[in-house]
Amino acid sequence: MKSKHDFIQSPYYPGYYTNYIDCLWLITVEKGFHIRLTIVEFNLQYDLKCLKDYVELRDGAKLTDPSLGRFCGSIYPAFVDSTDNEMLVRFRTDNSVVKTGFKASYTSIKGNQLTKTFTCVVSF
Repeated sequence: MKSKHDFIQSPYYPGYYTNYIDCLWLITVEKGFHIRLTIVEFNLQYDLKCLKDYVELRDGAKLTDPSLGRFCGSIYPAFVDSTDNEMLVRFRTDNSVVKTGFKASYTSIKGNQLTKTFTCVVSF
């Protein structure tokens, strides 16, 4: 079966994202398959513990599900795989430095049905 893919990106990409953003993307594929997320572009504020501006991946649909990693600056893995059919992507920014953000592609390697749910809150 040929895999399908889609993209997610930070608000205003490739322009600069704003302060106080909290975005969530829930990526879901067919049951029995998993998700591969590949970073295409990545340029966030750097800090040692990635507490300011970051992308965090969760192995499931909830913020309490196991973390697959938190990334900031310009350091990120080539790809990240979920262990099941859902992955939650969170993009969060603080009130200081802004950069161009990120663009990532995701695919179901074995399946062919992809859905995504997106919410984004900008607070001041």
